[in-house]
This record gives sequence, C-alpha cells and structure tokens, in this order.
Amino acid sequence: MFNRYLEIGAVCSRGLKKTTNQDNIVALVGEFNNKEFGIFAVADGVGGMDFGEFASGYTICCIKRWWDTRIKILIVKPKPLKKLIVQVNKELEELIKDINNDIFQYGISHGLKGGTTLSLVFIYDNSFILKHTGDSRIYMFAGELLQLTKDQSWVEREVDKGIFTKEQAELNPMRNILTMCLGVFTDLKLQSLLGFLPRGAVFILCSDGLYRYFNASDIKTEIAVLKADAESSAQDIANKLLKKVISKGAHDNISIIIVKPI
Repeated sequence: MFNRYLEIGAVCSRGLKKTTNQDNIVALVGEFNNKEFGIFAVADGVGGMDFGEFASGYTICCIKRWWDTRIKILIVKPKPLKKLIVQVNKELEELIKDINNDIFQYGISHGLKGGTTLSLVFIYDNSFILKHTGDSRIYMFAGELLQLTKDQSWVEREVDKGIFTKEQAELNPMRNILTMCLGVFTDLKLQSLLGFLPRGAVFILCSDGLYRYFNASDIKTEIAVLKADAESSAQDIANKLLKKVISKGAHDNISIIIVKPI
C-alpha cells in the first residue's frame, strides 16, 4: 500500500438540453516511490455534433494512449524532477500538436470542419504542467481562486482590447466563438504553464457548461467547503456542482474534474 496523494472527483454529463455529449474527460493516476502522479483533462467538442464528439473523444483517447505507453517509462527512469518535468512537457506539447494535425486532416478528408477544446494538467510531486486551448478552464484554489487558463475566444479578445467588460462578454451571444482550438487551425497556439503547487492547492478543470452558470465566487465557495469539511470529498463537491447546474437548466454538456493533492 502507498500513502494517497491525489484525491479526485469527476463528472461528465450530457445535461438536459443536448441530445449528445460532446464533452470527454480523463483522470489517470499512477504511483512511484510512495507518491501519486496524474494527468487530468477536459475536452469539449465544437463544430457540429458528430465531428465535435469525435474530436474530443479522439483527443482523450490519444492522451490515454500516451499515458499507457510513455509516462511510466518516464517516471521510473531515474532523473532529477526538473528534467522529468521538462521532458514530460516536451512530449505533451508534441502529442497535442500531433492530435491537432490528425483532427484537421480528418476534417479535410471527410469534408467536415470542427474541433475541440483541451484543458489539461499533469501533476507530479510539487510540480504541475498545464496545456490549454479553447474556452474550457482550469482554476486553482489556494486561499484565492485563480483562473490559470485564458479563454481563446472572440469575446475574450474584445475584453483584451477594452471593448467589452468581463460581465458584458459573459452575456454576449458570440461568447462561444473560439479563436483557437484543436483541429481547426494548422498553426496551433497552445497556452503552456509550468508551476509549483502551493500547499493545500486544489485544481478545478471544467467545460463551459459549468462556468456559464457559476462565477468565480460561486466556485470558490464550493471549493472552500471541500477544504474546510473533512467529511466532504472531491467527488461530493463535483456531484454537488453538477446537481446545481442541472437545477439551473443545464443547456450544455457539463464536465468537472476536481484534483486535491493531500
């Protein structure tokens, strides 16, 4: 037996209005030297039901395949933590670019246009790697709730220009138009971040089916419960958030992953 290091909660729901679920998620955990390591990702398909569902599903399948064939080899091969993180970061970058090209070429060959968002975090020891494209999100709660990812969307670009406020952008009917995602652009611009885990940090990965209903303050309140209540698990909070989205109408697919290093 080994000491548990990562507590996970995850849900992925079609919601109440959509006939299919274009969201796909992955939460994988391994162990080495009494420490758990893991990879967690949310992919939200865009650009038509069939193609969006294929794009997000293919993306998650490729991440799982990489995990099965590469990560345990990388972890067990002796090397300093910094070198390990650099190598994993490089492989994830190459993997995601390959996925982008595969989906793009599939769309061309089948006369389809569409793709998927991807928000991914890899955690090992006190370090994390983040990869992101599209408008799914990764938050980190460490006393305050920080949005680590930046929406790659038309309204976010207008916010950056000072044309819209954040509040106006959330209500704009064009808020779902993406300026970057997997499978649509040959020149993929990924957001990448390498960082260290603050003590007691919690990660929240989600598709827009969650944050369209909950602002940062709402999410912070629920995660604070997880931190304060020893009886409340990460899965309890994920289930509670999903239940609240359902109660509000759940017009979109909803994906939530909560990762609590302990």
